[in-house]
Amino acid sequence: MEVATGGWLGTVDYSVVFPNQPLVPVGIIHESPFRAALRMGQHTLFVGEERSYQDVQTLAAVEDLLLQWGPEAADAAWSKAVGGVSAKGEVPALFLRKYESGSGFSSYGCSEGYWSRVATLPNLSGLSPVSAALYLAAIGKSKLPVPVGFARALLDPAFSWPHPLNKLSELSAPNEVTLNGLRVDKEHRLVFGGHNESHEGFGYRRDPAVPEQAEVISEGWRRRDGAIFLGYPVEVVERDQHHHRQLWAFDHDGSRLVRLHASPRGESATPQIPVVELRDIMPDVVMLANDVRANPAKMLNADDRAAHWAQTRPGISPVAMRIVETALTQFTPWPYPFRVRTQQELQLRVRESNEKVVALFDRLLDAPLTQQPTDLAAYFLSLIGKRRAEFAAWPEEFANVWGFKIKTGDHNWINGRIWNEPGEKDVPTDPMSFETSAARLEQTRYRDRYRHRVHLRTGNLRCYIERDDT
Repeated sequence: MEVATGGWLGTVDYSVVFPNQPLVPVGIIHESPFRAALRMGQHTLFVGEERSYQDVQTLAAVEDLLLQWGPEAADAAWSKAVGGVSAKGEVPALFLRKYESGSGFSSYGCSEGYWSRVATLPNLSGLSPVSAALYLAAIGKSKLPVPVGFARALLDPAFSWPHPLNKLSELSAPNEVTLNGLRVDKEHRLVFGGHNESHEGFGYRRDPAVPEQAEVISEGWRRRDGAIFLGYPVEVVERDQHHHRQLWAFDHDGSRLVRLHASPRGESATPQIPVVELRDIMPDVVMLANDVRANPAKMLNADDRAAHWAQTRPGISPVAMRIVETALTQFTPWPYPFRVRTQQELQLRVRESNEKVVALFDRLLDAPLTQQPTDLAAYFLSLIGKRRAEFAAWPEEFANVWGFKIKTGDHNWINGRIWNEPGEKDVPTDPMSFETSAARLEQTRYRDRYRHRVHLRTGNLRCYIERDDT
């Protein structure tokens, strides 16, 4: 049954607070906190730390006044009931409390009772027209649409009424959509569902009821925080700081909701608008992921991606778009920016591979050296400069990436890879830089053994070397 709305609601302009956001219906209605308080029974109202003799029924009636006549009329009635904003501009908090009688005895006699908090209520004092309209829509008194960011925020399982209630106009859900079970498998495929042997995915689900068969979304992907090959620098990916939080059951998709998870923990509220299942928008997810995979040089740029999709995918599901946008924070096309060598390119004679790598070594030696190299880097540069060390080279899986081994004077080996970074311009005058690291291989009573690593960089040339302690 629809509730009539006051005429003032039609004059509310959301565009100042929520620019460029489409208006959508509220998908999940939240119960009025005052109506919920009435169901709790008789409790005492406190305004801040001061006890009030006003009842909750009177406060709940202000909602109806707000609906019919707007925030100014509601503010006057609210101030008369519990007081308004203080001279310092502070909005007092409202609490429902009950008195707990003391139990037991102390040396001074019977212990005293105390007031325990039962619920926190929002304050309807000084509401802006935007916050007032959002509140009425959130509790179902108004059927008018709201900005999509706010409608999505109401879907958060951790949603709670802010204090003061004017902060509703600041409430907007982030653009991320955590899709449970989205990951990259061993064949470099972006897949959804199925069994994850490595337990390394985005929103990995440890529920044994997950089906074994994974749905392939797109070919050719990798995790951003995993190296393309040993020695290639990895990206630092921010982990979800709220991974322990309950996953969203739904996301807003314009005039409908999409059920993100079939069995979310706990019970979710009944949607007020149509609901479609995740499989219904999965073709859109596949389409968008393949768009990125087909042209990563362009589509990994957020502005280019948005412009391309606006032009070529006007009817695409907004939820599918948010899923792919979120996935791109964790995954990226593979082997971009490299290209996999053909079988013919891999079948090079030893002499050819050696000549290719020696030419790259010469480029490395021609770079200016403006800082003191590490011990391993200095030793390596000395070996390739003298040209007397035993040496082997071979083509790696990716084009223009070469592996090599150089024998040291103590009959140990320096292992490494050298390559030109794709898409970057070579600058011969660029000074050589070093980045060092070490991993402990063995810990004994007398000494620890380490694997020392150095990344050398000049222009678009990259070189990774490592050597174990003898």
